[in-house]
Amino acid sequence: MRWLALGLLLALAGVGHDHRALLSPPGGDRGPPAWWVADRGGDRLLALDGGLFPSRVLELRAPLALAPSTRGLWVVSAAEGTPRGRHRVLLLGPEGDPRVDLVLPPVRAAEPLAGGALALLVGSGPDTHLMWVGPDAHLRRVVQLPDALALATDGEGLLVANAGGELWSLPDPGLPRAGRRRWLDLRPMALAPGPRGGWWVLGEGGRLLLLDQGLAVQLERELPLGNPRLARGGDGSGALWVVDGARGQALRVESDGGDGARAQKLPAAGLEGGWATADGGLLAVAAGALLRLDAGGDLVRAQGGLTFAVAVAPATVRTR
Repeated sequence: MRWLALGLLLALAGVGHDHRALLSPPGGDRGPPAWWVADRGGDRLLALDGGLFPSRVLELRAPLALAPSTRGLWVVSAAEGTPRGRHRVLLLGPEGDPRVDLVLPPVRAAEPLAGGALALLVGSGPDTHLMWVGPDAHLRRVVQLPDALALATDGEGLLVANAGGELWSLPDPGLPRAGRRRWLDLRPMALAPGPRGGWWVLGEGGRLLLLDQGLAVQLERELPLGNPRLARGGDGSGALWVVDGARGQALRVESDGGDGARAQKLPAAGLEGGWATADGGLLAVAAGALLRLDAGGDLVRAQGGLTFAVAVAPATVRTR
């Protein structure tokens, strides 16, 4: 309990700027890496064990996004230190060694595919493209998708959305002509896989839709959150964790649209995102801290000392 209490204090205070500010386990015993954290403000990637204690730190300029893979960890970083400049796309091996290192125009979204590949939305406005990079560094431009801004994958198929509410469902990311297409009367902000091959769509203003495999709307609701953001990952049930970018709140939405767990007044102001865990819980990311919630929404562990964390991903990937 002493370590949890201190972690909460660090989370509240937003202690950061030096990895020595991160808590270490009693006695210095560290377990195997369980999580990777992108600390954009600290120009570093951190590997944490299951207790959220640091096991290693890798220097990397302004990491922005993480995508776990059976071949390692895909990382998108701001090569010029600003999100609007060129981006680096790296595939890191288990020891943090770079196996792929590419420099591209700004990356809007990155999601892992089966076989260790990575799907990317690259560019902006009418010049936005869906691209595919393999673990052998082979880069392929798949199709031009003007104004695309959100991407989700279930490991094989893809869903892409643009600013005007247009959706493209690509059962095979290498065959864009074989996909489905439809329009929604909202501006999509984020996408996630849903139950039974369907998809979640988070629209501007907190409007949440669940689509079936054919992109028909199955349910719709308004989220009681100030600035909702979807967490990635999941427990296989099709449920969805949503965190609040304005306040320290998190909500689990079940596949029937009802509320599951709800966490309020967490010891962090705005939440940047998170990863839904296999046990139904959530590892939430705030700027200065990580917060581990159980399936009931209760806070069970915290780690402070981050400068400005923006993403988290598991260090190991479950295979089907």
